[in-house]
Amino acid sequence: MNVKNFSEKLMLKPLFDSGKVQTIADLYTLSFHDLTKFDNVKETSAKKALNNLFAVKEIPLERFIAGFNIENMGERMVKKVVDAGYDSLDKILHSSVHELSKVVGFAEISADNLLDGLEEMYLEMEQLLNLKKITIKEKIMSGKSPRIDSPLSRVFSKFA
Repeated sequence: MNVKNFSEKLMLKPLFDSGKVQTIADLYTLSFHDLTKFDNVKETSAKKALNNLFAVKEIPLERFIAGFNIENMGERMVKKVVDAGYDSLDKILHSSVHELSKVVGFAEISADNLLDGLEEMYLEMEQLLNLKKITIKEKIMSGKSPRIDSPLSRVFSKFA
Protein backbone atom coordinates (compact mmCIF):
# COMPACT_ATOMS: atom_id res chain seq x y z
CA MET A 1 0.00 0.00 0.00
CA ASN A 2 3.11 2.16 -0.19
CA VAL A 3 3.21 3.43 3.40
CA LYS A 4 5.86 6.08 3.99
CA ASN A 5 8.77 5.14 6.29
CA PHE A 6 8.15 1.39 6.15
CA SER A 7 11.57 0.35 4.90
CA GLU A 8 11.40 -2.84 2.88
CA LYS A 9 14.90 -3.92 3.92
CA LEU A 10 14.81 -2.87 7.57
CA MET A 11 11.19 -3.55 8.49
CA LEU A 12 9.03 -5.35 5.96
CA LYS A 13 11.41 -8.15 5.00
CA PRO A 14 12.28 -9.01 8.64
CA LEU A 15 8.60 -8.89 9.59
CA PHE A 16 7.72 -11.20 6.73
CA ASP A 17 10.66 -13.56 7.37
CA SER A 18 9.76 -13.82 11.07
CA GLY A 19 6.14 -14.67 10.20
CA LYS A 20 4.83 -11.64 12.10
CA VAL A 21 3.43 -10.19 8.85
CA GLN A 22 1.93 -12.40 6.18
CA THR A 23 -0.86 -10.17 4.88
CA ILE A 24 -1.48 -6.44 4.56
CA ALA A 25 -3.95 -6.71 7.44
CA ASP A 26 -1.14 -7.97 9.67
CA LEU A 27 0.57 -4.58 9.34
CA TYR A 28 -2.33 -3.02 11.24
CA THR A 29 -1.76 -5.30 14.22
CA LEU A 30 1.87 -4.23 14.69
CA SER A 31 3.11 -2.50 17.79
CA PHE A 32 6.06 -0.22 18.37
CA HIS A 33 7.92 -3.14 19.99
CA ASP A 34 7.40 -5.37 16.93
CA LEU A 35 9.46 -2.95 14.86
CA THR A 36 12.17 -1.93 17.31
CA LYS A 37 13.24 -5.51 18.01
CA PHE A 38 14.90 -5.63 14.58
CA ASP A 39 18.49 -4.49 14.07
CA ASN A 40 18.88 -0.95 12.76
CA VAL A 41 15.26 0.03 13.46
CA LYS A 42 15.41 2.97 15.84
CA GLU A 43 12.56 4.29 17.96
CA THR A 44 12.09 7.33 15.72
CA SER A 45 11.80 5.21 12.57
CA ALA A 46 9.34 2.83 14.19
CA LYS A 47 7.16 5.70 15.43
CA LYS A 48 7.17 7.40 12.03
CA ALA A 49 6.29 4.17 10.23
CA LEU A 50 3.38 3.33 12.54
CA ASN A 51 2.12 6.92 12.65
CA ASN A 52 2.09 7.05 8.85
CA LEU A 53 0.34 3.69 8.64
CA PHE A 54 -2.38 4.60 11.13
CA ALA A 55 -2.79 8.16 9.80
CA VAL A 56 -4.45 6.86 6.65
CA LYS A 57 -8.06 6.13 7.57
CA GLU A 58 -9.71 6.23 4.17
CA ILE A 59 -8.35 5.50 0.69
CA PRO A 60 -9.87 5.56 -2.79
CA LEU A 61 -11.05 2.22 -4.17
CA GLU A 62 -8.46 2.26 -6.96
CA ARG A 63 -5.60 2.69 -4.47
CA PHE A 64 -7.02 -0.01 -2.19
CA ILE A 65 -7.18 -2.56 -5.02
CA ALA A 66 -3.81 -1.56 -6.51
CA GLY A 67 -2.24 -2.04 -3.08
CA PHE A 68 -2.78 -5.78 -3.38
CA ASN A 69 -0.45 -6.02 -6.40
CA ILE A 70 -2.83 -7.69 -8.80
CA GLU A 71 -1.06 -8.46 -12.07
CA ASN A 72 -0.95 -5.38 -14.34
CA MET A 73 -3.44 -3.53 -12.12
CA GLY A 74 -1.91 -0.27 -11.06
CA GLU A 75 -3.94 2.54 -9.62
CA ARG A 76 -4.52 4.21 -13.02
CA MET A 77 -5.85 0.99 -14.58
CA VAL A 78 -8.29 0.36 -11.73
CA LYS A 79 -9.37 4.03 -11.81
CA LYS A 80 -10.65 3.50 -15.37
CA VAL A 81 -13.04 0.88 -14.05
CA VAL A 82 -14.08 3.01 -11.06
CA ASP A 83 -14.68 6.05 -13.25
CA ALA A 84 -16.81 3.91 -15.58
CA GLY A 85 -19.29 3.35 -12.74
CA TYR A 86 -17.87 0.27 -11.05
CA ASP A 87 -17.31 2.40 -7.98
CA SER A 88 -17.46 -0.23 -5.25
CA LEU A 89 -15.64 -3.46 -4.61
CA ASP A 90 -18.98 -5.25 -4.76
CA LYS A 91 -19.84 -3.81 -8.20
CA ILE A 92 -16.49 -4.89 -9.62
CA LEU A 93 -16.72 -8.35 -8.07
CA HIS A 94 -20.19 -8.85 -9.55
CA SER A 95 -19.23 -7.70 -13.03
CA SER A 96 -18.13 -9.92 -15.89
CA VAL A 97 -15.06 -9.91 -18.09
CA HIS A 98 -17.36 -8.90 -20.94
CA GLU A 99 -18.76 -5.91 -19.03
CA LEU A 100 -15.36 -4.67 -17.84
CA SER A 101 -13.80 -5.07 -21.27
CA LYS A 102 -16.22 -2.37 -22.49
CA VAL A 103 -14.49 0.19 -20.27
CA VAL A 104 -12.42 2.55 -22.39
CA GLY A 105 -8.75 1.53 -22.23
CA PHE A 106 -9.53 -1.73 -20.48
CA ALA A 107 -9.21 -4.83 -22.68
CA GLU A 108 -10.45 -8.35 -22.04
CA ILE A 109 -7.04 -9.44 -20.69
CA SER A 110 -7.08 -6.56 -18.18
CA ALA A 111 -10.63 -7.42 -17.13
CA ASP A 112 -9.67 -11.04 -16.67
CA ASN A 113 -6.57 -10.10 -14.62
CA LEU A 114 -8.62 -7.80 -12.39
CA LEU A 115 -11.39 -10.28 -11.70
CA ASP A 116 -8.98 -13.18 -11.15
CA GLY A 117 -6.86 -11.03 -8.84
CA LEU A 118 -9.88 -9.86 -6.84
CA GLU A 119 -11.08 -13.43 -6.48
CA GLU A 120 -7.63 -14.48 -5.26
CA MET A 121 -7.19 -11.54 -2.87
CA TYR A 122 -10.78 -11.09 -1.68
CA LEU A 123 -10.38 -12.83 1.69
CA GLU A 124 -7.31 -10.74 2.47
CA MET A 125 -9.14 -7.56 1.42
CA GLU A 126 -12.09 -8.50 3.60
CA GLN A 127 -9.77 -9.25 6.53
CA LEU A 128 -8.21 -5.79 6.21
CA LEU A 129 -11.57 -4.01 6.00
CA ASN A 130 -12.93 -5.98 8.97
CA LEU A 131 -10.18 -4.54 11.18
CA LYS A 132 -11.99 -1.18 10.81
CA LYS A 133 -8.62 0.61 10.67
CA ILE A 134 -9.10 1.66 7.07
CA THR A 135 -12.12 2.23 4.86
CA ILE A 136 -12.64 2.66 1.15
CA LYS A 137 -13.46 6.24 0.27
CA GLU A 138 -16.80 6.50 -1.46
CA LYS A 139 -16.81 8.34 -4.73
CA ILE A 140 -19.11 11.34 -4.59
CA MET A 141 -20.82 12.26 -7.83
CA SER A 142 -20.55 15.91 -8.80
CA GLY A 143 -24.29 16.16 -9.46
CA LYS A 144 -23.84 15.16 -13.09
CA SER A 145 -25.09 11.92 -14.51
CA PRO A 146 -22.39 9.61 -15.76
CA ARG A 147 -21.97 9.76 -19.52
CA ILE A 148 -23.08 6.56 -21.15
CA ASP A 149 -21.58 6.15 -24.58
CA SER A 150 -23.38 3.54 -26.61
CA PRO A 151 -25.03 3.51 -30.01
CA LEU A 152 -28.45 3.77 -28.37
CA SER A 153 -27.48 6.72 -26.20
CA ARG A 154 -26.23 8.57 -29.28
CA VAL A 155 -29.53 7.93 -31.07
CA PHE A 156 -31.61 9.06 -28.08
CA SER A 157 -29.49 12.17 -27.57
CA LYS A 158 -30.55 13.39 -31.03
CA PHE A 159 -34.14 13.55 -29.80
CA ALA A 160 -33.37 15.26 -26.50
